Amino acid sequence: MRKISLLGVTVLVALAASPGFADLSSRYSVAGRNSDGEDYTGTAAFAASGQIYHADFTDGAGTQTSGVAVEYENFLGLAVTARDGSGNLALYRRVDGGWAGIFTGYDGGDLAAEVLYNAQKPALANPKSKPAPVAGTYSIAGTSPDGSTYAGEVEITAGDGIFDIDRNTGKEETTGTAIVFNGAVAMNVTVGDKTPRQKIGVVGVFIPRDNGFIGVWNKVGNDRLGAERWVRK
Repeated sequence: MRKISLLGVTVLVALAASPGFADLSSRYSVAGRNSDGEDYTGTAAFAASGQIYHADFTDGAGTQTSGVAVEYENFLGLAVTARDGSGNLALYRRVDGGWAGIFTGYDGGDLAAEVLYNAQKPALANPKSKPAPVAGTYSIAGTSPDGSTYAGEVEITAGDGIFDIDRNTGKEETTGTAIVFNGAVAMNVTVGDKTPRQKIGVVGVFIPRDNGFIGVWNKVGNDRLGAERWVRK
C-alpha cells in the first residue's frame, strides 16, 4: 500500500490561495444532446463570487437550473439543481470559443453531451467514449479554504460511465457522484445525506498527475477554494 506524502501540502496551499484562473464571467449559448438523442438549446450565465462562479442555465422550454462552477486548468466542473430538486453534474474542457463536455442527471440515466459557446459552436463530445480507468482507492491530502490541512481516503466505484464516490477526511464522510471526461474528474458529494445526488455539497475538479490526481474543490456556502491531491493505493 502506497502512502501519500504531505510534503506537497505547501504546494496545495499555494494552489488554493492563488488559483490564477481566466475570468469565466460571461453569458453563453448552450447546445446539447440528451441521452435519448434529443437536441436542445438554451443559455448560461456565470458570475464570479470569490474564487468560484455562480451558474444559471435556462433551456429552450424555460426551465431554470442554478448552482456552483469550479474552474481548474482547462477544465470546468459544475453542479446545478432546479426547484423540483432535479439537477446535473457536468464536466467541460476548454475549446476555441467556449467549452465542450458531458453531464449526468442526479436521477440516474446515461451521460449526455453539451457545449457552451460565444462564437462558432464547438462539436459535441461523444458521451459514450470509454472513460479513463479512474476507479480505485486513493490516499488524499488537502488544504481547506481556511488554510488548515487534512488527510484521508477517497474511493471511486465504476458504473456505466457514471461513478460513485466515497470520501473520508477523518472529520467528515461524504458520498456522491463523479464523472470522467478527457482524463479529468468532476465530483459532487454531500455530507450525511442518503440522497446525495439531489443537492449540491462539495464540488471539485481534478486532473491527472503522477499516480493520481490534483485539483480544487468548493463547499456550498463558501466562495473560496480548497485544494487536494489523490495518490492511488
